Amino acid sequence: MTKTEIESLIRQHKVMIAKLEKFKNSSRVMIHEFSCPAEAIIDEVNKEFNVECRREDRNRTVCESRFAAMHLMKNNTKLTQAEIAMKLGRSNHSTVHHGLIKYEQLIQIDDSYKEAVQRVKKRLANTKN
Repeated sequence: MTKTEIESLIRQHKVMIAKLEKFKNSSRVMIHEFSCPAEAIIDEVNKEFNVECRREDRNRTVCESRFAAMHLMKNNTKLTQAEIAMKLGRSNHSTVHHGLIKYEQLIQIDDSYKEAVQRVKKRLANTKN
């Protein structure tokens, strides 16, 4: 291998390292607060909201608990939106996508909802540590 070939390889590696650093720091990389099984998330959400979030009901409390479960599963498991939908008895990933949007809206306007989700997060994090 010549000196020029070695220098070329070094430049290529530097470019690749820079790309990897950029990717690592981008928002596309999800960092989990903690890792938790989906069933544990569903159980804790059900306890906090005192409902069964998998019910077919469109009752406000049931829907809000389901949105919280969707958010927690999205951020603390490696499940896809389609897999989250299946765990919650929903039809497809778009239902989860919509639920995540609704979750974000709710935590902006409802402090008691936000606090309830924080309590669930805290309990789940404590069971894993």
